[in-house]
Amino acid sequence: MFTFFIFSLPGTSCAGDSIYQYSIIDSLLAGNYDGELTVGTLKRHGDTGLGTFNRLDGEMIFLNGEGYKINAHGKVLKVDDTERTPFAAAAFFKTGKIIKLDSVKSLKELNRKISNSLDSENLFYIIRIDGKF
Repeated sequence: MFTFFIFSLPGTSCAGDSIYQYSIIDSLLAGNYDGELTVGTLKRHGDTGLGTFNRLDGEMIFLNGEGYKINAHGKVLKVDDTERTPFAAAAFFKTGKIIKLDSVKSLKELNRKISNSLDSENLFYIIRIDGKF
C-alpha cells in the first residue's frame, strides 16, 4: 500500500508558502561544485528538499528537518549541520492532500496516478510517498 501526501504552493504566495533555492542548476552544470550554505542554515528555510553536497559528494535528501546523503554506493548517511552545498532547494512541508493506493505495479503507473491527482501542471509540488516496497 502506498500513501502519498501532496503539498502545493498556491498561485499567490503568502508567508510559509515558498520554496527556498540556493544557487541555480545552471551554475552547478557550469562546474561550480562548492558552496557556502550549510545544512544548518538550510533548516531555517524548510524541512523537506533536495540538492547535492560540495564537490558533488552525494545526493542530498532533506526530510523531516534532517539532512541525509546518498553516496555513490547507495548508502544513506545522516549528515551534520556543518556539511555544505553548492545547490539545494527546501520548503516547509504541509500536507494538502492524502491519497491511498492499494497497489501500484510500475513506476509508470505510479507517475500516472500522481499526475492525475494534481490540481495543475503549472504549480510546484512537493510529493512525499510512504509505502511498503
